[in-house]
Amino acid sequence: MKKSRAFTLVEVLVCLAIAAGLLALLFISLSKSRQNTQVRLQGQMLVSDLRLARSLATTEGTALVDFTTSGSYLVKDSSGRARKKTEIYPGVSIAFPSGSLVYTFNAAGAADHGGTFLVSAAGASRSYTVELTDATGMITGRGR
Repeated sequence: MKKSRAFTLVEVLVCLAIAAGLLALLFISLSKSRQNTQVRLQGQMLVSDLRLARSLATTEGTALVDFTTSGSYLVKDSSGRARKKTEIYPGVSIAFPSGSLVYTFNAAGAADHGGTFLVSAAGASRSYTVELTDATGMITGRGR
């Protein structure tokens, strides 16, 4: 009898099962990487927008960041006009330090209240913290 050089059906199915498992692991890894990137970017945007509000306040007398809109937040100038609207990535959440949803800066650049914002997502392995010092208006951010 002549020996066949082809693969058996069982060998092909085993190879397909292994390949499917590896693809599933790759998909999970890429999904977490995407979520971690979104958390980092959202944290960096928050730092940038708080700094924008502080800068507007020092030139115009007052400015605020308004988080009362679901899924986004606004930077408003002294006349209450929205200067910038930032969408919050789906699945990303921002925890507010004092429970307040409006943060106002005065002409000296100080905030009405401060604390630590925590930017996170359910499936992300990293978070991003934003520190706002009320007396000085100092804003810093760092990922974890």
